[in-house]
Amino acid sequence: MAKNRRYSEEEVRAILERALRKDPGGEGVAHDDLVSAAAEIGVSREALEAAASELERGRDEQQVRAQVLARRKAGFFAHLYAYLGVNAFLFLINLLTTPGIWWFAFPLLGWGLGLFFHVRAALSSEVSERTISRERERREKAQRRLEKRRESERRQADRRARKERIEKGAAELGAAVEEGVGVLLSKVAEEIRKTSDRAVPPDTAERGPTNVRVGAVDAAAPRSRDEVARDDVAREDAAQEEADDVLESAAHRDRSRRR
Repeated sequence: MAKNRRYSEEEVRAILERALRKDPGGEGVAHDDLVSAAAEIGVSREALEAAASELERGRDEQQVRAQVLARRKAGFFAHLYAYLGVNAFLFLINLLTTPGIWWFAFPLLGWGLGLFFHVRAALSSEVSERTISRERERREKAQRRLEKRRESERRQADRRARKERIEKGAAELGAAVEEGVGVLLSKVAEEIRKTSDRAVPPDTAERGPTNVRVGAVDAAAPRSRDEVARDDVAREDAAQEEADDVLESAAHRDRSRRR
């Protein structure tokens, strides 16, 4: 075939259709590849984009039309099942109560007339443009509601993750405060013991009390080991109470931050 041969629009369409039937290409053709191929045969990008938009609109209209027809048929079958069930029940009541007077035929015929008009509309393949527009609006509203719900779920997940991070940080801070207070208390107790050891001479308990006068003890007499021990215990109790106050204050601040 000559390279300089030219084809008409109908021939190009026929050649492409035959080529696609022989080699359908399982995954289709990407939009950019289609644009490149169109540029090679002299079709502008604007024309191709307009044709693609028309094709998308036509495809969307076909989907909307199919949904409308499917919903019509589903509504008709639901109507038919209700018609059969209710009229069978009425026939049974008529048979058991007044078998000589067949009054159930009146609702059977009246309802059957409405069912006849319903089946005409359900089996019709005609869909008006107004119905298609309403269906499009309904689909768009449903899509917006879905996107809004997904956005709300994403925000809730972000808030939960942020709250978990805050609680984790507060717990780590509380643990660090407790550990620091414990270290501080141990150092305070150690300093108290060192001070007590320096304040009491080793031979105080061996000398015993001096300068005893009748009926009273001199205030300047040295203290015994028991007195010194009681003073140490009192100082340690005071330090423990102070540490408990510090811990309680830290726990209160931690609870306030969590709230």
